[in-house]
Amino acid sequence: MSKLKSILVWDLPTRLWHWFTAAAIFYAWFSIEFLENMDHHFWAGYTALCLILFRLIWGLVGGTPSRFSEFFRAISNLRGYNATLLQRDSTSYLGHNPMGAIAALLMMLCIAIQVVTGLFNTDDYFFGPLSGLVDTELRNLLGRIHEWNFDLLTAFIVLHIAAIGFYQFYKKQSLTKAMINGRKTTTAKEEVGFKFVSLWLALAILLACAAAVYALANCCADSIPSGEIYF
Repeated sequence: MSKLKSILVWDLPTRLWHWFTAAAIFYAWFSIEFLENMDHHFWAGYTALCLILFRLIWGLVGGTPSRFSEFFRAISNLRGYNATLLQRDSTSYLGHNPMGAIAALLMMLCIAIQVVTGLFNTDDYFFGPLSGLVDTELRNLLGRIHEWNFDLLTAFIVLHIAAIGFYQFYKKQSLTKAMINGRKTTTAKEEVGFKFVSLWLALAILLACAAAVYALANCCADSIPSGEIYF
C-alpha cells in the first residue's frame, strides 16, 4: 500500500479568493438586509467583481488544481464518480471532484451575473455606474435578474455547505481544512504534474483587476441623470 502524505493542492491566491469572495457576497447581502446601506452594498459588489475577474484569469494561469482545464478534466469522470458517491471509502480527489467542479463553475457564473447586473441596477436614488447606458425597460429587467439570481446563488451556497457537511461527516474528508491550509493527504504518486506560479503574478493580476473595476465604476459618470447619486 502506498504511503500517504500531505501535499499542497490549493495555492494561497485560490484560498484567499475563496474566503474573500464569500465575505464579499455575505456583506453585500448584510449591508442591504440589515444595514440598509447602499454605499456598502456597492463597494461589496465592486469587491466581488474584482475577485471574479481575478478568478477568471487565475483559472487560466494559476496553479494546476485551480485551472479550469482541471475542472473539465474532473467533470469528464462524472459518471464513474456518481457510481461511488455514497461509498464512505470512495477515492478522494486532489482538486475538485466532478460534482464539486460543476458546482464551482455554476457558482462563479452566478456571481458574475450578480455583479454585472448590479452595475446596471437602480432603486431610483442610487444608480449603478452603467445604469445610464440602458433604457428603463432593460434596466428594470436587469434589476429583476439581479434579485432572482441572488436567490439562485443562495441555493447554491446552501448546497455547497451541505456538501461540505456530507464529506466531513459521512466520507470523513475535510474540504474546509484543505481550503484553509491548502493541503490534502494522498499518495505520493498523485502529486506528479502539479505546478504553481509566483505570488507576485497573482498580486499583479489582482491590481490589474482592481484598476479595471475602478475604471469601469467611473467610466460612465456622465450617463447618470444629473443630480442623482451614483458610484
